[in-house]
Amino acid sequence: MHNHERDAWILDMVQPWTLADVLRDESARSVVYWLARPGDSPLTCPECERPCAGYDSQPRRWRLLDEDQFQTVLEGNVPRCSCPEHGVNPIRVPWAEPGHPIAQFVECSDPGASEGDPATRRGFLASTVAAAGSLLVGGAVFPEEGAGAEATVTRAEPDWGALRRRIKGEVVTPNDPDFASVRSSLVWNKIKPDRSPDVIVRVKNEQDVVEAINFARENGLKVVNKGGGHTWCGLSVRHGGMTIDLSGLNESWIDEATQTAVIQPVISNRELARRLGEHNLAFPIGHCPTVKAGGYLLNGGMSWNMGHWGPACLSVEAVEFVTADGKMIKASATEHQDLYWAARGCGPGMFAVATRFHLKCYPLPKAIATSNYFYSLNDLKAAVDEVVALGRTMPDNVELSIFLIKAPAELAEACKDHNGKVCMVVAVAFGMTKEESEAALAPLEQGTVVKKALARTFNEPTDFEGLSIASGESWPENHRNLCENQCSKARPSDMLMALRDKFVEAPSAKSVIVFCQSTGSRNLLEPNPEVALSIDATSYGGSWAIWEDEADDAANRKWQDEVIAIMKPFTSQHYIGETDYVQDPARVQESYSAEKWKRLEEVRAKYDPQGLFFGFLGGTRKA
Repeated sequence: MHNHERDAWILDMVQPWTLADVLRDESARSVVYWLARPGDSPLTCPECERPCAGYDSQPRRWRLLDEDQFQTVLEGNVPRCSCPEHGVNPIRVPWAEPGHPIAQFVECSDPGASEGDPATRRGFLASTVAAAGSLLVGGAVFPEEGAGAEATVTRAEPDWGALRRRIKGEVVTPNDPDFASVRSSLVWNKIKPDRSPDVIVRVKNEQDVVEAINFARENGLKVVNKGGGHTWCGLSVRHGGMTIDLSGLNESWIDEATQTAVIQPVISNRELARRLGEHNLAFPIGHCPTVKAGGYLLNGGMSWNMGHWGPACLSVEAVEFVTADGKMIKASATEHQDLYWAARGCGPGMFAVATRFHLKCYPLPKAIATSNYFYSLNDLKAAVDEVVALGRTMPDNVELSIFLIKAPAELAEACKDHNGKVCMVVAVAFGMTKEESEAALAPLEQGTVVKKALARTFNEPTDFEGLSIASGESWPENHRNLCENQCSKARPSDMLMALRDKFVEAPSAKSVIVFCQSTGSRNLLEPNPEVALSIDATSYGGSWAIWEDEADDAANRKWQDEVIAIMKPFTSQHYIGETDYVQDPARVQESYSAEKWKRLEEVRAKYDPQGLFFGFLGGTRKA
């Protein structure tokens, strides 16, 4: 086939794409065709074909391989779309799909790729397929006229030995005998996802993170990082790609004089409270004691004393990142402000690896105290209505929560009509003195429904360690867990009454439903334009199905699904850190306002233009 014949053949084959421009350079023996996709064709996800919003457009090149060394290049701006289920991906380019005549004779690259790097064709294909958004390419030489050709798809195995030489930490691949156990350790939940990465990199320091990201980018590997592995749906494990395990980053530096701290990401809530307490400081840590700080803060941080201190992300003054291009940067109110905004609420969709958090701390409350009240489910509506109303008369440094939970042993007989279940009201005052906490908790003693309490305690002294112990008992380690949260402005008694009978039927006695309520004059969670966290609610909580035996999975999943269906009419939003959006991908965007979602995707496009990071949903389902 002569060149002019081939050119006509190309333009015919790429339809309905059209020729926008052409550049011929006879001295260089090359021709570049700039191709344009049909402007009126909708953007659809390449995996599920659903119509999607545009994300950005990236130039891609396909180079025909000629025996006579005459270079023919096809170039087009390939739009990327944002699918709520599969994340950001380039749209399908029909003539670059496997089996298409064009695809049999091209290799694919970014136009800026340096000549000869990677050195081998095998390595070139491995890296550029990923750079082009996983468009599959052929590996055949353009045949002589009349000759046949067979398309091949080649991906080189990355040189794991080279990666091991670049870092001080550990590289674990499926060929290593401990891979299965290491992969399992990436997920706190005893329910393990049916997914597996290509490699797990257990970093020892921040420079290891830089090297791991650079290696991933060079070898076409998508990236996700693991802090504590506490995402309820196992998001630190994806299909393929690289998981960067940050467990080795657990140091802290505390300055009592300035009431600030700098921490690495894998410090637990419990340990952070202990370290700060040694300096008479406190921070709005999370309720679950074993959750690690990194993911908790990136999610936004539903914290202890949230009504007074606010969500934890509001007390993050700066975050240090390794970005997709392997650079170490600091995001704050004065530098990389857009990334700083995104870092406080983006959660598992984050598009850089956070290695340090700069925290604003507070004087340690010296007289934390709790009051507990147990009510029969027969009195649920009256108790909830009065408790919620009294909460508004209490100061905002009181955390007020309403549980549906298994009754303590001493109340089991009194609760037998409801399968041993009870309503528990817990109020925690974060006072500086015993008198302050006592006054803050007093309203709950002054109501009328308190006389119906099956049992109660008032103004019992505790501390952050005591809170961690109590919370850990409600959310125990080494269990199978399903979680779904709801942010709501509905009347709490309506919601809990709707849930009551279904909760009584829970197949596991360890399952719990809890909603934290507003105290003082402010709503519990209010919109804040300074952070990506996007919740407007008077109550926050949800349902946790908790059990031990895998044989009980089906029953507990069915119960959890039924609870979610009951709560749906009362739900206005989700919190990205405690929602199973692998099960329901729509919950990702439901966790953000439309305005914040749009901005989040714009910031992602700026800092991760090639989509190195998996994001919210990438790699959660097999293609």
